[in-house]
Amino acid sequence: MNTFASFHEAFHYLVELVFKEGSKVPGPQSRTSIGSDFGESRKATYEVISPTVKILDPRNRLLPGGCRRTNLGFAFANYLWALTPGAEASQVISYNERGRDFTDEKGSLVCGLSKRLIGDGSQSPLKDLIDLMKRDINTRRAYIGFVYPSDLRDEPRDFSCFGSMQFLHRHGRLDCIASMRSQSILGVMPYDIALLTMVQETVANELDLDLGSYYHHCGSLHYYSSEESQIRSILNCEGVIEAMSPMPAQTPLSEDSVLIAAEKTLRESGHIDADRLEPYWLNIFKSMKSSLKSDKGLEW
Repeated sequence: MNTFASFHEAFHYLVELVFKEGSKVPGPQSRTSIGSDFGESRKATYEVISPTVKILDPRNRLLPGGCRRTNLGFAFANYLWALTPGAEASQVISYNERGRDFTDEKGSLVCGLSKRLIGDGSQSPLKDLIDLMKRDINTRRAYIGFVYPSDLRDEPRDFSCFGSMQFLHRHGRLDCIASMRSQSILGVMPYDIALLTMVQETVANELDLDLGSYYHHCGSLHYYSSEESQIRSILNCEGVIEAMSPMPAQTPLSEDSVLIAAEKTLRESGHIDADRLEPYWLNIFKSMKSSLKSDKGLEW
């Protein structure tokens, strides 16, 4: 097993792997795939099939700024969106306008992670998973799949890159195994890791377990030929970044819904409800505000 202390170390390993060993493969043709610029081009792609890494400290989930510039505000907003019941596409698009490219004619994200992870409030796969683990902490059934049979027929523009998540309790710790159908190493991997490891930590908190290891598997790990110069620069990056502090007991799944309400307030008014946020979340909301734009395209 390729094991690393941090995501930064794992990321550097995977970048080197796909750069040195990646095979040149033809890109997809579908008019609903970002891999073809939605039918506009055939991107030259370099790919490694089925790599897996293990990250010992999932809190060490970010990259040094000099290695790969990441919009942290969007990364954190994406996590909150994924755990907001009944969330609309407009919520996450407020932090990253590119999300609009993946919506359907009604402006919806058909396969949005929010729908398939937290649900609409009446039904919630993630909450059902947590309840299952509370009944049987050693279950091997704590598993959520994100690709539905109808997706293969309908080919939505936001066909999920996330394949599945599984949670396992081992020796008082919660391990997480995430499988990606398709993983753009440069474009979205830093955001996916931040999201998935924060979901892992959220579930660990709900179960009163210590945070275990995180396993990340990719069906297709790839980069596009147009990204080669960026890939080369990452190979020479030696920056250091500290792990995030432990997530407090207050999470987006808390019954008081403080974080969900605070995100809505921030998005609609540009105001951070600091009095109701613990320091951990206050710092996250400050990052989110820096990425937020109003519905008129203006920064708050």
